[in-house]
Amino acid sequence: MTDRPAAERSYRWGEAPEESAVNELPICRHFIACERVEQTADRSITLHRLSSRVIPTDGEAYPLVRPNQCFLAVLTSGTGRHTIWVEAWLGVGPYARLVWRSPPGTIQMGNDPLAIGTVAFRFTLAFETPGQYEYRLMGDGLELAREFLDARE
Repeated sequence: MTDRPAAERSYRWGEAPEESAVNELPICRHFIACERVEQTADRSITLHRLSSRVIPTDGEAYPLVRPNQCFLAVLTSGTGRHTIWVEAWLGVGPYARLVWRSPPGTIQMGNDPLAIGTVAFRFTLAFETPGQYEYRLMGDGLELAREFLDARE
């Protein structure tokens, strides 16, 4: 994976969530890979070109670079401030290895555990070899969700 990916995050929990005395880690209801996340002022969200695999186009060879790969996380049942990031793992089971980690970001979920929030990430990703890549959404050091992308020949 690239050493210094471009990262973009957008957190939507209302105008300015209140600080919370209790920090409950959120539950991730959805963690989706796509080409683009469009968020409007009225909080509508549109995902463009959902992703489940990466295939080289004519003339491309590994390592493949995919600028602007997006992930959308839908979170709920949390309160307070949390540090989140995304990790990429190549392989499965005991043979999986960490190949990339995004810079951490901070989210403030406020006091309402019933609130639903979205976090949109945009990264430049590099796929060093064909194989199964597992993207993990991490929150305060714990795994919140997983999404798989298969890199094929």
